[in-house]
Amino acid sequence: MQETTLDHNYCAEFVSDIHLSRAVLDGVHRKEIQQIEDLSEFIAKHSTLLWPLNCLNYRFKNNLLLTKALCHKSFVHEFDLFELSDNERLEFLGDSILGMLISSLLFEGYQDLSEGELSKFRSSLVNGQNLASWASFMGLGQCILLGKGELNSGGESKEALLADVFEAVLAAIYLDGGLEGAKNSLESLFSIYKKETNRELISASYLQAFDSKSRLQELTIKLFGKLPKYEITQLENGLYSAQLMVDGTALSMSVANSKKKAQMELASKVLEEKLLDKYCKENSHVD
Repeated sequence: MQETTLDHNYCAEFVSDIHLSRAVLDGVHRKEIQQIEDLSEFIAKHSTLLWPLNCLNYRFKNNLLLTKALCHKSFVHEFDLFELSDNERLEFLGDSILGMLISSLLFEGYQDLSEGELSKFRSSLVNGQNLASWASFMGLGQCILLGKGELNSGGESKEALLADVFEAVLAAIYLDGGLEGAKNSLESLFSIYKKETNRELISASYLQAFDSKSRLQELTIKLFGKLPKYEITQLENGLYSAQLMVDGTALSMSVANSKKKAQMELASKVLEEKLLDKYCKENSHVD
């Protein structure tokens, strides 16, 4: 096979090298990669994995599990000589493991919350946007094994792919090191995230914001018979603006450092200032 193609599809950081048709092996000895064992060895030793694995504080005993966790179906289709399976089954397992671990952490850390509040709290944490942001923080997008088409379309930054690979890697850790290994890895990620950003990954603020979005959703359905519509714009300075649209009119706007945070802050603002009530009165939606 063409080693250069494999190298470039492995690391999103090598996108420019794909177009230049040259390989950067970053200290890994150049050799022909013909078998799945060679591929797994290449991946396990690659510098791109250092930060993600440091965040998780984990080293795989079975590198093949890590390879499978990083393997998107587009890569499987293009490199069928490895007889790989994609990471979708691991993603399925990881979803359950993550839900259980988060439930355990919330149960132990928030003993004053009721069952309903715990369920809402878990839902506010375990969702695609959050998982994608965790994966981005770890640099997992740069590690996904992608086919050319998916890589050229920016697959390494797609929210769904990032969330999927996070769950798949957690499942791989579970299969390699047991439930305790998966729990320790998750706690390590939370700890490093706090150290690097000075923010908690598990915080009651998520529950409050989640409740705001839920209540706004209920209110818009009651008033207009449809879900709230958020229009998101990425600003030049790396921030995101969110606008709440009602009948084509921008009701209010919020700016934050992530799409999700902008939506949550906007929902809280609309509810606190009773902007929907004011809009309805001004436009005769209510008596």
